[in-house]
Amino acid sequence: MVPDPDEPKWDYRLAVPSDFVRRTDVVSDQRGELYKAPGLEFGTSFGGYNGGPSPCQAARCRQWTEMIGGRPASITRDAWVRADGRPHTLNVYIPVIQRHQSVTLSFAIIAGCDTEAACERALVVARTTRIFRRPVP
Repeated sequence: MVPDPDEPKWDYRLAVPSDFVRRTDVVSDQRGELYKAPGLEFGTSFGGYNGGPSPCQAARCRQWTEMIGGRPASITRDAWVRADGRPHTLNVYIPVIQRHQSVTLSFAIIAGCDTEAACERALVVARTTRIFRRPVP
């Protein structure tokens, strides 16, 4: 996928609590951040390579859409067990630019949580997301 030419004109902010420690040992090909907090790992990704929401993969799964930062966000709360043994996940997918029937820029949050309560806390943080056009210099 080719990056959207308007991608540099967009940015995001979210209110990350002080106990979320930003990891600096991870390199990404997209704008994003990775944090560790008690009971969870929380990552953001802002770019054209984010896949859309996947269908639920387990019986204990919920999917819904809600407005986050004025944009429709697809949210999946899943209870399937990941390879690292952490049992809960939260995925938030927010399309930003759509061209020719395809999303070419999106914002995604993926959290791996030790408990459902930790995923709920990650969702509270995700709901603070604001996506905006950068001011023209």
